[in-house]
Amino acid sequence: MKILFPTTLLQPTNPSTISSTYMYEQEPFDTYRTKVNQLCIDIGFGEPSTIEHVDGGNYNRVIGLSFQIDSEIQRRNLRIPRKWDAWSKQTDIQNQAEIIMWLQRFAFLRVPKVLAIDTTAENSLKSPFVLQERVQGIPLDDLFFEIPAQLPMSKRFEVVKAVAKFIIKLERTALDKPGKLVGTHTVPWTSTSMASSTPRIGFDSFAQNFTESATPFEEDLASSLFNLMTAHHDFRTEVNANWDMLLVILREMDERQFFKSSDSTNVLWHWDLQTRHIFVKKSESGQWEVSGVIDWDDVTSMPLVLTRAPRYWFWFYEEFFEYASYFTHPWDGDYDAPVDLPLNKDVTIVKEYFDRIMQEADPTYMDDTYGRGHWIRRLIRFIRLGRFGLDNPWDIERLDQFINDWDDYTGALGSIYGEYMYHILLDDGTHL
Repeated sequence: MKILFPTTLLQPTNPSTISSTYMYEQEPFDTYRTKVNQLCIDIGFGEPSTIEHVDGGNYNRVIGLSFQIDSEIQRRNLRIPRKWDAWSKQTDIQNQAEIIMWLQRFAFLRVPKVLAIDTTAENSLKSPFVLQERVQGIPLDDLFFEIPAQLPMSKRFEVVKAVAKFIIKLERTALDKPGKLVGTHTVPWTSTSMASSTPRIGFDSFAQNFTESATPFEEDLASSLFNLMTAHHDFRTEVNANWDMLLVILREMDERQFFKSSDSTNVLWHWDLQTRHIFVKKSESGQWEVSGVIDWDDVTSMPLVLTRAPRYWFWFYEEFFEYASYFTHPWDGDYDAPVDLPLNKDVTIVKEYFDRIMQEADPTYMDDTYGRGHWIRRLIRFIRLGRFGLDNPWDIERLDQFINDWDDYTGALGSIYGEYMYHILLDDGTHL
């Protein structure tokens, strides 16, 4: 038997090699930097000593700035929305800045401070922007996957422990209500001095459609899910008649005591916590620590069990699969879907070490992650997708698979998934 991770078979195509100028139809960096330089002068920060391109995301262009202040170099990031219209985005930018400022009350998060904001296009860039401090350290994916030969397993364990401790603190940050965190417009539309602002947040619906304003999970989790499903029963069609089957599965989960009283406690959660968003560095004592986390957009407060999808991104390099020309992303954003990937020794060691730390901190972790929580999260995924009808053939196929998987699980309780979320690849092409 060989348990190999096929690093020599699939070489990723780095997305940063594809020019964002063409991908997002934006102004080339060489000319845009002149406008950035003028903006920094206009808002009172002075002329930056360096202006550099930084890999951004789908929604924001990111420019790295350095300012020489006496003998100190201060590093900043300028975030500029790739697409913008005054009707929909102005409030979004203000809202995101206010949430980031509010999160700074939790010191362990090390959220980068907001230094300046403009939600209008009345500036040198002709676009809104947010200027923030730059997080120190390096992205975790660079350390774990780009330069792994420089990080022996003993040091990797240090990093795993540091990230696990960070997640444990995050899981213990309880909030009063469930929902998506939203700003209350206490932050100015335009400001170059944010220190005087006092951010406040509220809780909104998880729903993406603004017409659905009721916040879920105000009751116990099982009742909330049942009410949410029955409220949308009128949207069902013959194509997605399996909706009724989902109600049956929900009742079966309740009968099997999948739902706990602890599910009424809501915790702060970064919905897109990934290795590329976690930064680490060595402390003065020489130990690795989490130096910051970025992309706190769409922060949520939700029951802990819903946040505990397996952290595959911690032991598998997602971009390796996502950008390979002939291999698709194995999860497609759904970390509770079955995984059919080869599992090598190093991956196994990292996974088991992380899971052990989390389980020692909270005895419910394994059940929440690989047991009952696995099924609850898979069910909720279809509830969210199916509120207005499951019409996508891919979603319908996954729904059918979920129902079949549940039938197998209830027929032989605990033999499907549970803690066994991996299929080990054998020499003959079969799986263990």
